[in-house]
Amino acid sequence: IAFEGVVIGDNCVIGEGATLHANVKLWPSKEIEAGATIKDSIIWGNQGRRALFSRFGVSGVVNIDLTPEFAAKLSAALGATLPKGSYVAINRDSHRSSRMLKRALISGLPGTGVNVWDLGNVAIPVLRHYVRQRKDTSAGIHVRLSPFDQRVVDIRIIDSQGLNQTSAAERAIERNFFREDFRRAFLDEIGVIAYAHEPIASYTEDFMRHVDVQRIRDYGFKLVCDYS
Repeated sequence: IAFEGVVIGDNCVIGEGATLHANVKLWPSKEIEAGATIKDSIIWGNQGRRALFSRFGVSGVVNIDLTPEFAAKLSAALGATLPKGSYVAINRDSHRSSRMLKRALISGLPGTGVNVWDLGNVAIPVLRHYVRQRKDTSAGIHVRLSPFDQRVVDIRIIDSQGLNQTSAAERAIERNFFREDFRRAFLDEIGVIAYAHEPIASYTEDFMRHVDVQRIRDYGFKLVCDYS
């Protein structure tokens, strides 16, 4: 279905049941998945998605598939599934692309009435632990550069137990995203953004309580840890 004002370039492939909303423009050689709903023009990317989530979360080429505008909409869609006044913890790796998208993700949450804990640049196990330990935190977001393709960024959303989101929760986020069904909070309900207090120290302390330090010391092991 193509609404008024739609422009489709040469060599585009439109899947069965796809919907192109008013004034959408598809540059040449774009592919739209069957059943996809397209509300914004596709200029740089090659594909219009029907679903957001894949094996590694929400993934795409930075500034082509995953733009700051996309990230803000994604977090607003997440926020609409959570209670007002709840918190979302968010962290990233050290790459500047992840930093850019993390800040965009943060911007989409307060408008839905959801608060933000900013963990800065920490490993994802620290985020999972922080979310699980905080009773006021309903979800977490981790942003990283893909280990398989340096052009791609992965956005992983986790639940209140520090686990990956269920398929049902992902579908709820996708539904809000594609319908643009974003909750808008009143002035006194807008969320706050705060920096998390020493999340690494908390993780380390809890981790060490589950490790037999003396036995490891007695054996004289050499340990190598990789959280990438």
